Amino acid sequence: PPGITPAQACGLVVAGVTAVLAIRDAGALRAGESVLVQAAAGGVGSYAVRLARRLGAGTVIAAAGTEAKRQAALAP
Repeated sequence: PPGITPAQACGLVVAGVTAVLAIRDAGALRAGESVLVQAAAGGVGSYAVRLARRLGAGTVIAAAGTEAKRQAALAP
């Protein structure tokens, strides 16, 4: 995206790939299943929440350090 540094762009890619590897590949999430995402408000966690929804997870449980972070992680 415009306005970010190459290092920041690389960080986004690394977080996204890590979430894909965890949710889709290692976790083998299937539509209708439930998933718990630890640190859901962080870089990898926020990608994981969105990816789980995109893959059709029945329930996405977001764990975060505060209620505000948890609500932010679950926001559409």
